[in-house]
Amino acid sequence: MTGRPHAEPDRVALRPLLIASGAVLAVLVAAHLVIGAWLDRGPSPESPTGNAATASEDFAALRARQREHLERTGWVDRRNGIAHIPVERAMELLVEDRVLRSGTENAGTANRNDEDPR
Repeated sequence: MTGRPHAEPDRVALRPLLIASGAVLAVLVAAHLVIGAWLDRGPSPESPTGNAATASEDFAALRARQREHLERTGWVDRRNGIAHIPVERAMELLVEDRVLRSGTENAGTANRNDEDPR
C-alpha cells in the first residue's frame, strides 16, 4: 500500500448512459402512442354522441327530473306505507309537530302557573 487513497477515474461510461436514455425515450414514445390511440377511439358508452353540448343537455334533463321528483309526493314502498314528500312540506310538518308537542308540554305547566297561589 502506497498510502495514497484510491481515486476513481473522471470518465463516465457512455454506453450504459445511452442505453438508459434510450429505454426512457422508448417508454415515453410508447406511452404517447397508447394514450393517443385511447383518446382517438371515439365516444364512450356513457356519452353516446361524445358531444359536450349533448352531455350538458343530458345533465340538465337529469337535474330537471330529480327536481321534479323532489317536488312531488309519491310512494317509496306502498305495501309498508313509506312515501316521499317535498322537502319544504316535510319541514312544515316537522315544525307543526314540534309546536304541537311543545304546546302540549307547556299547556300543563301554564295551567299550573296560571292558578292563583293564594
